[in-house]
Amino acid sequence: MGRLSQVITWGNLAPGFALLAFTCAPALAQSSLDDDFKAGALDYTAWCPCQINLRDSPYYFTVDPDDPNDRILSIPVDDHSLGGNQCRRKAPDFECDPPGTAAKLSVSAKARKTNAGKVVEDLGPSFFAARQLGAAKGARNRNPYCTDQVMKRALAAKEEDECYERQELRLQEDRAPPANERYVYEIRFRMPAKVDDQTHSIRWVIAQWKQEPVAKKYGEEFGDKWGPSPFLAQRYDDGVLHVTVQDEHCRCLVASAPHPNGKSFDWTNGAAKECKSTHPVNEGAACSSSLKLKFGENPVLESPAGRFVDMKYIVQAGRESVSEIDIFQNGRFIVSVSGKIGYDVDPLVKPVAKFKIGHYRDYMPFDYVMDIDSIKIRKER
Repeated sequence: MGRLSQVITWGNLAPGFALLAFTCAPALAQSSLDDDFKAGALDYTAWCPCQINLRDSPYYFTVDPDDPNDRILSIPVDDHSLGGNQCRRKAPDFECDPPGTAAKLSVSAKARKTNAGKVVEDLGPSFFAARQLGAAKGARNRNPYCTDQVMKRALAAKEEDECYERQELRLQEDRAPPANERYVYEIRFRMPAKVDDQTHSIRWVIAQWKQEPVAKKYGEEFGDKWGPSPFLAQRYDDGVLHVTVQDEHCRCLVASAPHPNGKSFDWTNGAAKECKSTHPVNEGAACSSSLKLKFGENPVLESPAGRFVDMKYIVQAGRESVSEIDIFQNGRFIVSVSGKIGYDVDPLVKPVAKFKIGHYRDYMPFDYVMDIDSIKIRKER
């Protein structure tokens, strides 16, 4: 298959920034990926940037200072992503396809109209709010930055109509691995060296895995606008790298770096202890799950603040039988999570794992960049 490349300059990038490039490369093996971004261009056969603001806050590539032949993918988050970013896969935008011209990146007025039937995703409870701020047990942490004026700006964007920011790269639909089979995901990434707010526990997801589709019963119970939480999420609330796993409506913290105050969680083998409900009726309340944890000798995560870390996840979700997620960092075993992972699914439809990486957070008036050196996905041997 031929190779199509379109290069577009987005204003005056700082010295050392590579031009934003779009590439249609030969297809990869189904559900496998080995992307080190050396080409300095996005492989549209693997990735869809539909939930990144390509007009005002696009991803870009920089030269790896340790290897002049390598490139690093950088995804910014700023006010341009306030209100979220809907994914438009149909005419006239085709946001998951390589644009033929720069003009195709401009979202039409028709496509920008609010979708009344859209699924509303909820970032859910944070695991640091009550501990850090002394909030009442089970109380939802209010975002102090989401003022009425900010909400007006979020609605004016005519995207997801929410007081959050989204800048996520997602796997193309035909690259999504089966959710109930063991697949290995390896991510080498770096976060900003400093996070301005380390006390309000603003919810900040930097990688997520979702089963798609989930059983229809959830829509029947909660309404068409309800959306499932990720069954696995890599998070950065308060600038703290941590990982959560979902047992239906019960979200459990399974791994974490120390908080900026120096405190670490007490990790012991057995039932997951740090769990909060994501059920619409009692969100934030303590909950019990089926999840069992088995930790390595040193299960405390290292921080990616200002430096690259390597995260490895061996992922299998499901509720019909015991499923498992194994987590490693920099080659070190952190924890094995087993039990009923994720949501019930339609028995007639084989669910896939929808994987996204980048920023998905409640609104903060601070600009940051996530740097990604490589992403690898393969079936466990």
